[in-house]
Amino acid sequence: CYLDRKELHTGSYSIPVVRSSRDTETNRRDGRSKNMGFQVVSGAVIECTLGSAPTALIVTPSNMVDAGSLVAATIEDFESITNIPTFGTCDSTLSACVPATTPWTPGSANLTIGTQPALDNSSTCPCSLGGTISVTSAGQTTVQIS
Repeated sequence: CYLDRKELHTGSYSIPVVRSSRDTETNRRDGRSKNMGFQVVSGAVIECTLGSAPTALIVTPSNMVDAGSLVAATIEDFESITNIPTFGTCDSTLSACVPATTPWTPGSANLTIGTQPALDNSSTCPCSLGGTISVTSAGQTTVQIS
């Protein structure tokens, strides 16, 4: 593993983004490393497969860690309404969407915020009503994590 120049910042502390040596290979024209995702932050656009409209993820600053100038999310930012607002109408119930969620999976394998894995843009969050919530925009494109 090595430390990348990009860092997550928490108050006066910086948390280096750790990458394994296999992540240094690039496989895209834009030069981004393969196996890397983006750190999801407050305001990221999320959508549910059974919802009628996308919404923005709300990250409460309990860990006070940010990616750039935005509050970074963890897999524990899954609470209905508090973190994941309504997606309009739910196709499962044909009424107003009230997400019934469990933690995001899998999250980052190499970076934790507090004691929880950081949330990357490839993670999903299941809803007990049958939908799957995914990240359509991480909310930032500067901090990559694996």
